[in-house]
Amino acid sequence: MIRVNCQSIPPTLVKSMYTKKPMLKLKFSAQFKWLVIVFTLLLTTIVVLSLRLIQNRDQKIKNFEKLTEVLDEQDRTLGWTTYTDEELGFSFKHPDLDDECCTMGGPASEEVLLGKTYTDEDTLDPEITDKPFAGIAIYVIETDKTFDQYIADEKEALLLQEKDYLLYMSENEEGFDQKFVDDGVEKEIALNDQVGVILIHYSWDDIDRYYIPFPNSKKVLVIGKSSSESTKFTFDEIFSTFKFLGAQE
Repeated sequence: MIRVNCQSIPPTLVKSMYTKKPMLKLKFSAQFKWLVIVFTLLLTTIVVLSLRLIQNRDQKIKNFEKLTEVLDEQDRTLGWTTYTDEELGFSFKHPDLDDECCTMGGPASEEVLLGKTYTDEDTLDPEITDKPFAGIAIYVIETDKTFDQYIADEKEALLLQEKDYLLYMSENEEGFDQKFVDDGVEKEIALNDQVGVILIHYSWDDIDRYYIPFPNSKKVLVIGKSSSESTKFTFDEIFSTFKFLGAQE
């Protein structure tokens, strides 16, 4: 191995041996810098537009899914059974419900021209005959009163029924202590451009009643809504199929 005596080497040579060479500095032209800026802006624009396109696509997919759900619900009524009463002048659809097994509460006053109850048999309990079931009640009454006067009398009659029921139960059922609470609610409803009302919590049987006057007639359509639910239908689905015959759609 050869050893070098640094003392014998001239100072200038030693300096040149241990001095680092300066790094190469790259010089970019102004044109190249502008190209980099333009490319960066272009790339950013592409990324932003791509993100917006993805968001719009996802929103369209969500809107399509919602529309499909609505159409599916509407399509469910297409294969239903249609009940038509030419004499009384109305029709509606139902998913082949049983109209013979059960009864539901209806109007509390005036003459009843028609009374039918349609029941989802799958919601019946053969061991508990008074258990609520999913169904819908259809009544038609006729009155010489104005619609507003009929509704006023109907509310009074329903509340009287509830008081009588509570009195009977308190006298005949041990431990029954339910008190009368006047918490009835009246809401406006429309069917085929006919304005009617819903009476909620006006009866002891927990049935909401829909009252819609027939067009150009003294008759009133009364629809009872059960508190129980069914997998075959919803009340709103059946309600949407009601039509007054001869009425403009």
